[in-house]
Amino acid sequence: MIPLDELVTCDLIPPLLLLWIVSLLWDSDMGPQPTTTLKSPSSSTHTLHVLLFTPTTTEHLTEAALLSRLHHFASLTGGHDIAIVFLLNQPAHNTATNGNRSNGDEHLSGGDGHLSNGNCNHAINTTAPSGIHAFTALSVLLSSMASATASASTSTTLPPIPLLPIPDPTFLPIIIQSFTSKLVSPFAATPASDQIPNAALDLLPYSTTEAPLPQDTLFALSDLFPDLREVVEGAGIGNDDGGIGDGNHNGNENVILRSLGREGAGVVDFWKGEWVAE
Repeated sequence: MIPLDELVTCDLIPPLLLLWIVSLLWDSDMGPQPTTTLKSPSSSTHTLHVLLFTPTTTEHLTEAALLSRLHHFASLTGGHDIAIVFLLNQPAHNTATNGNRSNGDEHLSGGDGHLSNGNCNHAINTTAPSGIHAFTALSVLLSSMASATASASTSTTLPPIPLLPIPDPTFLPIIIQSFTSKLVSPFAATPASDQIPNAALDLLPYSTTEAPLPQDTLFALSDLFPDLREVVEGAGIGNDDGGIGDGNHNGNENVILRSLGREGAGVVDFWKGEWVAE
């Protein structure tokens, strides 16, 4: 049997074929049945890799085993174009079809986080966790693992993995095609801005000895002076009655210092330095 983390590759697979695949995958109360990785011919350059989960899947996986599986699953694509599909209402199973299997249970093996595929000829587990509860628990676990690995000082971080719930297998084609369409849809072109570029406004954040200016200071400075020329004059530059060497400040300079404090002093010093350099 193929392990639970074996990929089912869905590249816009036709709905009827996809339903047939799912009927194979979920014809067991312990996980997927043997199947092959399928890929339909398509002109699309995107392939969605899907990991299938059921309530009993989460019941039989430890947190360490789940984390190992998800790391392996995400590493196959670098964390791109992947998703987990969670079946909320697990279908009833016909144990008679499992008559060719000897008794035994699937179990976690050797601490490596991978399910060893034992035999599944056992009674259906009537105490399987509620689909909603299991889905919620998996959502919380995924969020906590993503946060923990992202903050850890390791290179094996777990990227966010979309978790797609479905009530029964018949909804799989719908959610797969909807999700895949978002992956293959081209990004909307950014509309051209009607705003004319303003070189003076682009320069203003760096007109200080402690560049760049904080955004609130930048807004306050642009409110005080309508253009860059007045900012320069406000710094005491180019005034006949107030040279930069006589220690006098004109009214505008006092406004800058009084309104902007330390950031204002940085603006004044910057323009004085520019004037001296020239």
